[in-house]
Amino acid sequence: KHHIENNAFFLNRALEFVADEQYTIRTTFVGDDFLLAKIPLLDDLGAKELISLRASYGRLSSKNDPLLSPSSLIYDFPPVSYRYGSAPYVEGTVGITNLLGLLRVEYVHRFTYRDHPGALLGRVRVDVTL
Repeated sequence: KHHIENNAFFLNRALEFVADEQYTIRTTFVGDDFLLAKIPLLDDLGAKELISLRASYGRLSSKNDPLLSPSSLIYDFPPVSYRYGSAPYVEGTVGITNLLGLLRVEYVHRFTYRDHPGALLGRVRVDVTL
């Protein structure tokens, strides 16, 4: 049902953050003979360590903010939507990829905006690539 998309954020819900200007940065490290290659079983399985970090920050201009410009033409955001505060949204993953050449397992952790009601704080994700 789900596929791990490297360019996606995994723990924020649809329309959780609203912005008409947004900046995003993503970085991923895939180790090759760095740590897991020193464990014989994992080395035989072809496992590689995976660490990634994703962050986004944005703002909602006054012309698109329904609180500042109460026009009937402006979309009224659902109550689960938030503006970015003073900090960016940040999540990171740590996991193992390339298990048997097709399996990826990772834990995703949300570092900021953890106080939002119903926020997903962490999840284990599994992906099989054929």
